[in-house]
Amino acid sequence: MATSQHIGEQIELSICQEVITAPHVMEATTGGTISISGSCNMAEAETLAARIRGDIPYED
Repeated sequence: MATSQHIGEQIELSICQEVITAPHVMEATTGGTISISGSCNMAEAETLAARIRGDIPYED
């Protein structure tokens, strides 16, 4: 799993070759869910979640 090999490092989350966030890995992800923390407001967090879920379409 990518996260277990990169604990303490920053990794990029990309969709359609667009980096949508680049968090630091704090622990290995297991069970198919991730948690991203940071300094953003609720609207920014909801937009990021929608982009990760694929609810917001991307340009090719």
